[in-house]
Amino acid sequence: MLFTESIQSWRDWGRVFQSIPAFTPLAREICRREGLPWAELTPLTPGTNGVFRCGEAVLKIFFPKESGLDPALDFSTELAAAQQAASWGVPTPPVLAHGCLQDIHWAMGDLGYFPSYALGSAYAAQAVDDLRRTQDFDAQWAAGDLQPLKDALCARLWRWGNAQEPAWLVQSLCGGAFDPAHYTRYLTAKYTALYRL
Repeated sequence: MLFTESIQSWRDWGRVFQSIPAFTPLAREICRREGLPWAELTPLTPGTNGVFRCGEAVLKIFFPKESGLDPALDFSTELAAAQQAASWGVPTPPVLAHGCLQDIHWAMGDLGYFPSYALGSAYAAQAVDDLRRTQDFDAQWAAGDLQPLKDALCARLWRWGNAQEPAWLVQSLCGGAFDPAHYTRYLTAKYTALYRL
């Protein structure tokens, strides 16, 4: 059995959507079927979907229809976000695979669907560049201390929730107007090191 949790409501989904043990069998099967390399799952940004890093890919498992909501709207919203990012010149990684994986409990596994995470990654690159002007995050992270980053994110973003417009939140997070050059530098450095370019 690929997924053994009972999903009968939104509350049920909220209890398990970021559970690595609950999703590992399903994630392994998705990777196997799509011919993608398997790597242990690690959690990514919390939201309403199961989102995990699996090596260099992102595995996104949308909430099932049994939760009482239709995942199609969430998927189409992310697709629109990807198109908007591309229109701004922000690189958006390709969808490696997507589809529905049938299981006796529920279906809708989506693999490699990056667009909203590409936007988040682009914003994060600029935010971290801005935050590094006042704090030594690299030393803090190396020591396992994430509290200063959490405090900064709370002050700049989380505390505002939907009380502010998205454009305001992006500027607050990034320390100014969005500039894709930060993301381009981040990606260049990352992939130059990763592939020894």
